[in-house]
Amino acid sequence: MTNMSITDIDNIEALENFYALLSSILQIINAIVQTKGPRNNQTIAQGRTFLLENRQCMHSIFKAGSASASARAARLSDKGRKVLADLIDYFTLLISATGFLQFDDEKALVQKGRRNGAGQMFS
Repeated sequence: MTNMSITDIDNIEALENFYALLSSILQIINAIVQTKGPRNNQTIAQGRTFLLENRQCMHSIFKAGSASASARAARLSDKGRKVLADLIDYFTLLISATGFLQFDDEKALVQKGRRNGAGQMFS
């Protein structure tokens, strides 16, 4: 199995369809996370899990929207560029609502400590 990213898709129409489907999925996930609220730990955990499992896709979306990928974005239709901008907003909202960056940093520190053989510093 190859490690293919969405930026490797040459068919612009297929890429735009993928963006549209992903946009719908993220709208639903964000609606659920926002409705349940920040105190619902199970919903927050599921949102974080979604982001963890789809990290490569998320990275590709942010990369496609950056200035460095402007040539690829220029090949998208106006609707495709709008959906791409919406996807960036939806991922950003989900990252913020779930505290994903703080969670991911803490997880990385714990894993780094385990690799170095360090235990808990403070009890």
